[in-house]
Amino acid sequence: MAADALYEPCQLVRAAHMPNSTDGGWKTAVYEDALAAPWWTASWSAETPAELMADFHHTLAEAHAAGSLHSLTSATAVYLPLLNAGWSHMVDERGNQMFTSPDRLATVTGQRRPSHVSDAWSMNVAPDTTGRCRWSAQFSKQVPNTLVAAFATSLADTTPVYRRAGQLPKELGSYLVTEPAPSSAPGRSDAGAASAPVRPPAGPGPSTACRL
Repeated sequence: MAADALYEPCQLVRAAHMPNSTDGGWKTAVYEDALAAPWWTASWSAETPAELMADFHHTLAEAHAAGSLHSLTSATAVYLPLLNAGWSHMVDERGNQMFTSPDRLATVTGQRRPSHVSDAWSMNVAPDTTGRCRWSAQFSKQVPNTLVAAFATSLADTTPVYRRAGQLPKELGSYLVTEPAPSSAPGRSDAGAASAPVRPPAGPGPSTACRL
């Protein structure tokens, strides 16, 4: 059962924290009928940065207000923020799309699967050479690409974010730059923001980096 849940009045849009799930993360579902199975779902593991989920849900609220929660726009909306940020792109023999961040810490996969398989877009951040995943996001087939694009845009955004020193993952140490926070720090911060801004730069690739 979710410890925290949000519902819009007709209960056709629901977002909940799932502490008892495998990854202890968050899940959002959109329904055509409040008593039926969800039309589409999006889920995030527990370590997913708050800024990324906030951008997704802000766009979700706008789409709900505009009545476009079932709109299947072109996947180009998802591609462009990544390509414009310098992410590499490849297509396999099945037509699956894969994008990799310049520092090679994050991947975005758009999968062409049979209609009975739900996941259409998946995003993973693996900050060490073992490939161990730090956090992941999954978007089912019917999630409007404009919403996936909002998340992808936030993922590729290189604006510095702010964290307390204790929040910094050790495995990202070689990719992080810290400095004392100015009294009025620019950039975005999450709820519980920090005394030390973090810029995820360098690493093995170009200086453009994603949010981790």
